[in-house]
Amino acid sequence: MKEFFKNQSTGFYLSIASIIIALIALLIYTLNGKSTYYNDYNSTILNYTLIAVGVEIVFLVLVLTIGEKRWLDIFYVVPPILFGIAAVTFISFRVQSAGIILGSELEKGNVAASNALMQAFIGIGLYFLAMITSFVKSFKAQLKQ
Repeated sequence: MKEFFKNQSTGFYLSIASIIIALIALLIYTLNGKSTYYNDYNSTILNYTLIAVGVEIVFLVLVLTIGEKRWLDIFYVVPPILFGIAAVTFISFRVQSAGIILGSELEKGNVAASNALMQAFIGIGLYFLAMITSFVKSFKAQLKQ
């Protein structure tokens, strides 16, 4: 097992990192969507995230079993796009409440609203980080030469 991880390249570890970051972002979205302030959980972001993570995992398994092939290049493109769509969808779910919480007197002093919005910002940031990590992995070799 130690030899397996020792023989992996940067691209492999970036793929693993993007999967972990995306799953943490999904957890934050789930908690945020089911919080007492928002209570508007929607499975759209769940679907985008799980498809992207699934594609990342399938890509890793294929690369480790058959090597890097030209036809696997589509797997470099799909996850970052889906992570980006998940981030933008999350933003679209929270943009109105962000304006109300940050820009009006309606929610002034409401700690639950401020905390829920901060949690949403963290989740959105993590989705963008997963997207960037997955995008950067596209430029790195998945296998050590």
